[in-house]
Amino acid sequence: MYSVGEEFERLVEDDMEYLTCIANVNIGDREYLICENENGTKRVFDAGGREEEIELVEEEEADEVLEVWEDEYYG
Repeated sequence: MYSVGEEFERLVEDDMEYLTCIANVNIGDREYLICENENGTKRVFDAGGREEEIELVEEEEADEVLEVWEDEYYG
C-alpha cells in the first residue's frame, strides 16, 4: 500500500491523474487510501492489499469513507 506523502499516477475516468496519498484508513476489515490530485480533488481507493490492485471506489462509498476520516482521523 502507498504511504502518506507518496505520489503516483493512475487512470481515473479516462484521464491520467497525478495523486498524492494523504491518508490510509481502516474501516472494519477494509483498507482505503485517500488521495488528492493536483487540483485538490480527493479520490478514495480500496487498497486490497497490493499497490497494483487498488481500485477507485464508487462516489457514495467514497463519501462515507471521507466522512469517517474527517470525523475520526482528521478532526
